[in-house]
Amino acid sequence: MPAVPSEQTPVSTEPAHVEGVSDDALEFVKQQQEAAELFKVTDWTSRDSMVKLFPLYVQEQYRIRKENIKGINNSVNIESFTMKTPFGDRELLTRTELVIEQGKRQCLYGANSTGKTLLFANMYSRKIKDFPKHIYVHHCKEFESHELSDTVLNTVLNSHPYRNILLKCEARLKELIADPAVNAETKDAYQNNLDYVKMQKNSIKADDAEDRVTKMLRVLGFDEVGQARTVQSCSGGLRMRVALAMAFFVDADLLLLDEPTNHLDFPSVLWL
Repeated sequence: MPAVPSEQTPVSTEPAHVEGVSDDALEFVKQQQEAAELFKVTDWTSRDSMVKLFPLYVQEQYRIRKENIKGINNSVNIESFTMKTPFGDRELLTRTELVIEQGKRQCLYGANSTGKTLLFANMYSRKIKDFPKHIYVHHCKEFESHELSDTVLNTVLNSHPYRNILLKCEARLKELIADPAVNAETKDAYQNNLDYVKMQKNSIKADDAEDRVTKMLRVLGFDEVGQARTVQSCSGGLRMRVALAMAFFVDADLLLLDEPTNHLDFPSVLWL
């Protein structure tokens, strides 16, 4: 019989390491679990409580507006940072300046194994000290194993983290408002937050998202049958097209394209 942890035995909430499962997949599971727990304890009468469910960049933008902070833009200007390998055994970048100008296209190039993908990953996960928290960063790269099981259409639709949580908030608030046991004051608070959610949905064009994604995928060569296929069943070139569709759909402030021409044919490269 397996041992039962005693009161003195700490029980880890971290996802256990599973042989053959990537660290990214484990981190994804952890984030999903944390989000589900936070959703359960949200005070739906409080705007501030609800906003804690939103992606971190949206939370920061909300704080900036609430505190009326001026002079914020989407440029990145970090004077000095150091980046080590994931194992921390050596430095890849030392006292490096990172400058990204808003509204411009910039190219990162270098020899293999010099840290280009790691730099993108650290920018995406904000592991670089002083990287702006209010910027929405999307890292377009090849799919991880845990990202392959859904259909092409759903994969692109579900790639927008803000849209995903807004839809969940809208459904929950409508459910609470419909409860006949809720008093008028509480119902008004729910309605105010629902109106806010709807306003945010309009700002990212959430309601016509499926139509826009469908048209985008058709341009990239996916008909109705192709859109219903799982990403796992697609070739490398088709998977990269799906990744590109995700990148353009989410409309990020900073889009990191990591070798986007990998597996693409010449017409697709010209389209990109």
